[in-house]
Amino acid sequence: MDPLAQAARLGLRVEIEDFGAAARFVAAEYDPHARAIYVNARLLCGSADRAGVLAACVAHELYHHLEHAGAVPCEPDKRRREERADAYARRSFALTVDPASVRRRLRR
Repeated sequence: MDPLAQAARLGLRVEIEDFGAAARFVAAEYDPHARAIYVNARLLCGSADRAGVLAACVAHELYHHLEHAGAVPCEPDKRRREERADAYARRSFALTVDPASVRRRLRR
């Protein structure tokens, strides 16, 4: 299953945005009020696997959508919540890029 197609089925927009000062720290964000997933444009610039990075980000944020919808329990610990989102993305989609590696790219 393709994460972008899944987002569309759920009525979520996927947009690539300039994250400004947060670009070095945030890979993507889910906004439940806008029903959108915003992906940090910095991650996609010069990436050899742009589609893979985009899919990994969207798959990860889909987990946060499920949290917001109450389909999965919301983990209070941020680090564990992010680990669960990564595990969900790897388990649910045939990704070419590991979601956890995407955040490490920001720190370079």
